Amino acid sequence: MEDGEKNKDIDVVKTSEISVIEKDENDNFESHRKLSVSSISSSLSHESVSNAFSRATDTSDMRLIVEGKPLYVSRLVLSIISPVFKEMFERRARELSLFEIPLSGRKYDEMLEFLYSVYPDSLKPISDENLSVLLKLSEEYKVQTLKNRCSQFMLRQIENGPKSLPVEQLVWFMKLADHYKLETIIDKAIEQATRTPSDLLENNSEFYDLSPTTTTKIFMGRLRLFEKAHQKIQKKVAEIEAHCSVYHKKDSICTKCYVSIGKLAVGEFLRL
Repeated sequence: MEDGEKNKDIDVVKTSEISVIEKDENDNFESHRKLSVSSISSSLSHESVSNAFSRATDTSDMRLIVEGKPLYVSRLVLSIISPVFKEMFERRARELSLFEIPLSGRKYDEMLEFLYSVYPDSLKPISDENLSVLLKLSEEYKVQTLKNRCSQFMLRQIENGPKSLPVEQLVWFMKLADHYKLETIIDKAIEQATRTPSDLLENNSEFYDLSPTTTTKIFMGRLRLFEKAHQKIQKKVAEIEAHCSVYHKKDSICTKCYVSIGKLAVGEFLRL
């Protein structure tokens, strides 16, 4: 088929990196062109990205319908970041479908947030407000790069320490990490939770949504801290008892040595 006979839906972009499928006059997906991610990125300014999903642009070649509203997207971008979208587009190509895919069961605002967070020229930052939605969609569409960014956001918050991370948020992070199998986040959060008073954890309703494995690790870790403190105090008592019998000529520990033990015990328990 000659180029002049084709009814093209995509403007030509000159590169030779990634194959993009075009539709011919009979809606058959037969011809391919080469297009690079960098070409798409450079053609979109931050201003255009903010409007690119609500209207067709020279880089959009697919329309997603969410809650009856269109989102204009690039098959190339979504195919690169998501194997789920890639398979979806390829299946539509085999079925000779039109350039429109309804996404039933999706929320428009959530899909818009997702697109803003994965498109090269927007990459909206992860925040407490969009974390849960982006983790959910990164899992469902298998976007590992977005999932990694969500993990890094949580990790930074946890590593800042308990003074900047309320117990409610720590428990919420553990709940998300539990659900999405984020092992690094779980380990770091448990490490901090073991030093959090038990009543603060138990008074948070979401604490009871954690897996039995996670709650067991928290309380076992807390128990080990108490055992370690007890062993240290016990060792100090034995040392002071020996010292007191030699230097203070006492059969039992004197008041002065008891004070020393008390200071050690208080210091150990304050560190728990």
